[in-house]
Amino acid sequence: METVPQTSRRKACDLCFIKKIKCDMGKPSCSNCRQYGAACRTTAVRRRYSKVRSQHERANVSATSSSAVTEPPGRTSESRPSPLEQRLARIENQLQQVLTVTSAAVKLMGELPLAGLNNTGGSSQARNVDAFMRQGDANDDTAVDVIAFPASIPASIRECGLETRSALKLPPGNEILPIVNRYFTHINTLIPLFAQPAFMRMLLEWYSNPASRERAAWACINIVLALGSRYPAVPGQDVGLSRHEPGFVRYMSNARSALAELVMRDEDLLGLQVLLGLVILYQAENDSRPAVVLIGAAVRLTHRLRLQSKLDIEALYPPKEGLHRSRLFWITYMLDKEISLRHFTPSVQLDVDTDLDLPPADPADGAGDMHTTDGGARVNYFRLRLRLAHIQGRVYDLLYSNRSSKVSAQEKESRVLRLNQQLESWRSEIPTPMQLGSIATSLGRMELLFMSTLYCGYLFSLVMAHGIWSTRADWLNLLSSHTRAMVLGSESHGHRCFGALNPPTEWAWKHCLGVSRECLTIARTIPPSDCNFWANCPSLITALIAIMCDICEHPGRDTVQQDMRLCRFALSLFHKATEVSILLPLKNMEMMLVELEFAAEMVAENAASEGHAEGENPVLSDLRLSGDGTLATSNTPALWLEGQFDGIDYST
Repeated sequence: METVPQTSRRKACDLCFIKKIKCDMGKPSCSNCRQYGAACRTTAVRRRYSKVRSQHERANVSATSSSAVTEPPGRTSESRPSPLEQRLARIENQLQQVLTVTSAAVKLMGELPLAGLNNTGGSSQARNVDAFMRQGDANDDTAVDVIAFPASIPASIRECGLETRSALKLPPGNEILPIVNRYFTHINTLIPLFAQPAFMRMLLEWYSNPASRERAAWACINIVLALGSRYPAVPGQDVGLSRHEPGFVRYMSNARSALAELVMRDEDLLGLQVLLGLVILYQAENDSRPAVVLIGAAVRLTHRLRLQSKLDIEALYPPKEGLHRSRLFWITYMLDKEISLRHFTPSVQLDVDTDLDLPPADPADGAGDMHTTDGGARVNYFRLRLRLAHIQGRVYDLLYSNRSSKVSAQEKESRVLRLNQQLESWRSEIPTPMQLGSIATSLGRMELLFMSTLYCGYLFSLVMAHGIWSTRADWLNLLSSHTRAMVLGSESHGHRCFGALNPPTEWAWKHCLGVSRECLTIARTIPPSDCNFWANCPSLITALIAIMCDICEHPGRDTVQQDMRLCRFALSLFHKATEVSILLPLKNMEMMLVELEFAAEMVAENAASEGHAEGENPVLSDLRLSGDGTLATSNTPALWLEGQFDGIDYST
């Protein structure tokens, strides 16, 4: 071991100094250098001496120092440790603490079987894990100072190990365990994004071994915390459009901060899991456009991981890991097809480019299963949502893609009939206790939340297949020319009017109307905090349009008052949404809904006061536009004046 003059008081060789590990200063080579097969050198750190001062300068310094506060007895400037030595001492102390915690963690992990990590009850092993995790980041102070290395050390070695982990912070383990348990109990069981045993091992390793922390694991933990915090533990009256549970925004921001690294991470599944978690979260946000970009990156990452190939998975991985990888592919496929229809963008994953089998309807481990509260009925929610996503992708490909614009009107009608048959076949496979009219009383809170979102996706697929948003749809004639122009030229949460699409037939309109009533009824029965408004916004808008237009057409029906209550409830949610959203198309959509509500209320009040029978709506003729786009006139006063009602301020 090369020695250096005593001008340096370094207590570690160069390798141990760079890797921040304790050096035994063995000779001729320390134990760490022997282990790494490196040459053991200790670089001298010499003191910097100022230039020799002149006699006049020394006299001035002497005179100045005589008036200054003197040093304490026995303490001179020569004996004071330098800043470098202070930092080294602090690093050695921190490393010793890390070694102590790590050795205790290794001993504890050797005593804990894997099953103990899944036990959330009162066993002694679970209590030991909880007690151990309580000493996590609450007492963690592993941040190190950045020290300037001598210029003689190569740059490649100087950069090694310099990444600070002080920014990778998490709350103490006892604070996040309830959130993690909530996620794996209610969410991961339906959409199996993570394997619980592997995640719990990673979580325990994070708190027990701070020296080995990675940004990818930190991002995964934050994704689970964000998903577990997305809905309050106890339902409330807050719609949650602008506020989330404490910590949700921080967890999501932490996961986003690691995106640049994770989109290229193909050595394991952590990068893909974080991307998919962010897509799920963005689908429930007021601006879901980032999900379009992220799902494209996620699909490309699945291709690099070869998750779409059944042959590669079976040849390279054991059955259990292969099953988890195939599920991650199907989650990616599901989100890709859902986003394709909602945002009218081509899906990235082609159906012909995968040979994986669909997830089984009755998996051995129960992944994706949903049960009624009495246990009398069961359905695999994961497979059900995946099959609906496949149909949603078909709706876009057959009716809204560039290829579909070249087919004839007769061919489009045939495609609409086939898509409607597929949607009805999908719904017929759901058990009766889990049908749309029964889930309010047969399912638990979280199950009802997920099933209501699933049925809203079914409604959105139905109305997009039947052309509710066609530019030739009759309901557009109920709008003023100003509002109609805004609706035809804008897009909001996936809503866009299409001129090439055929308007809905009478039977299709009635079918969509019935499903719309059922969806709004379910939305009204669940707690406001669980309404998942942003995820269901496209379906709620279409349901409102269908119901209010039906009131205008049939103001004498017995269900008019019940329909008006449903519309007022949905509009109240929509008004709260526009207060916290900066999206202009959403505000344009609000203006359209306000006009329809005004027309529906006026027609219903007129029918009630004059006793018109069902189907008689003399006021409705005054609400329709003439062929040239202007408001038709009659004996009653005009209701619109340049796109505004009297007394309604559209600027608020």
